[in-house]
Amino acid sequence: MSCETKPFHPQAVRGLFLAVIDQAIKDVLENKHEAEPAARWLSSRDFDSFVEPLGCGPEMFRRRLL
Repeated sequence: MSCETKPFHPQAVRGLFLAVIDQAIKDVLENKHEAEPAARWLSSRDFDSFVEPLGCGPEMFRRRLL
């Protein structure tokens, strides 16, 4: 079994992270009662750590929930 090295695409990873965040925000805005886990994640320190590598603060995303 050979091991191939694939090129790393930081922009693709960033796009994936943003899609996950966008979906979580959308779930909270559209289905508040069924999206409690997403709401908890968006206000957690785990979320803060998740967005840190994107180079932006979590406040930018949390403002969309207001």
